[in-house]
Amino acid sequence: MELRDLEAFVACVDLGSMTRAAGRNHVVQSSVSQGVSRLERACGVRLLERQRGGVRPTEAGEALAVH
Repeated sequence: MELRDLEAFVACVDLGSMTRAAGRNHVVQSSVSQGVSRLERACGVRLLERQRGGVRPTEAGEALAVH
Protein backbone atom coordinates (compact mmCIF):
# COMPACT_ATOMS: atom_id res chain seq x y z
CA MET A 1 0.00 0.00 0.00
CA GLU A 2 1.45 3.32 -1.08
CA LEU A 3 0.69 6.82 0.15
CA ARG A 4 -0.03 8.01 -3.39
CA ASP A 5 -2.68 5.28 -3.76
CA LEU A 6 -4.37 6.48 -0.57
CA GLU A 7 -4.15 10.08 -1.80
CA ALA A 8 -5.80 9.06 -5.08
CA PHE A 9 -8.56 7.25 -3.20
CA VAL A 10 -9.23 10.20 -0.87
CA ALA A 11 -9.36 12.61 -3.81
CA CYS A 12 -11.86 10.33 -5.58
CA VAL A 13 -14.08 10.24 -2.51
CA ASP A 14 -13.81 14.01 -1.99
CA LEU A 15 -14.44 14.93 -5.62
CA GLY A 16 -16.60 12.04 -6.86
CA SER A 17 -14.52 11.65 -10.00
CA MET A 18 -11.28 9.96 -10.99
CA THR A 19 -10.68 12.65 -13.59
CA ARG A 20 -11.01 15.48 -11.06
CA ALA A 21 -8.92 13.48 -8.58
CA ALA A 22 -6.20 13.24 -11.22
CA GLY A 23 -6.29 17.01 -11.65
CA ARG A 24 -6.01 17.58 -7.91
CA ASN A 25 -3.05 15.21 -7.64
CA HIS A 26 -1.39 16.45 -10.87
CA VAL A 27 -1.34 12.99 -12.48
CA VAL A 28 -3.15 11.34 -15.38
CA GLN A 29 -6.51 9.66 -14.80
CA SER A 30 -5.16 6.18 -15.51
CA SER A 31 -2.68 6.63 -12.65
CA VAL A 32 -5.54 7.35 -10.24
CA SER A 33 -7.49 4.36 -11.51
CA GLN A 34 -4.49 2.06 -11.16
CA GLY A 35 -3.74 3.38 -7.68
CA VAL A 36 -7.29 2.78 -6.48
CA SER A 37 -7.19 -0.72 -8.00
CA ARG A 38 -3.93 -1.48 -6.16
CA LEU A 39 -5.47 -0.27 -2.92
CA GLU A 40 -8.56 -2.41 -3.50
CA ARG A 41 -6.37 -5.48 -4.09
CA ALA A 42 -4.37 -4.76 -0.95
CA CYS A 43 -7.55 -4.39 1.12
CA GLY A 44 -9.27 -7.32 -0.56
CA VAL A 45 -12.49 -5.38 -1.10
CA ARG A 46 -14.01 -2.95 -3.61
CA LEU A 47 -13.69 0.60 -2.27
CA LEU A 48 -15.36 2.60 -5.04
CA GLU A 49 -18.41 2.05 -7.19
CA ARG A 50 -17.52 3.20 -10.67
CA GLN A 51 -20.48 4.77 -12.42
CA ARG A 52 -20.98 6.59 -15.66
CA GLY A 53 -21.10 9.99 -13.96
CA GLY A 54 -18.22 9.39 -11.54
CA VAL A 55 -17.42 7.30 -8.49
CA ARG A 56 -18.80 6.90 -5.01
CA PRO A 57 -17.45 4.97 -2.05
CA THR A 58 -18.80 1.57 -1.10
CA GLU A 59 -19.53 0.85 2.54
CA ALA A 60 -15.93 -0.36 2.95
CA GLY A 61 -14.71 2.73 1.10
CA GLU A 62 -16.62 5.01 3.44
CA ALA A 63 -15.08 3.24 6.43
CA LEU A 64 -11.57 3.70 5.01
CA ALA A 65 -12.20 7.32 4.05
CA VAL A 66 -12.92 8.38 7.64
CA HIS A 67 -9.50 7.09 8.70
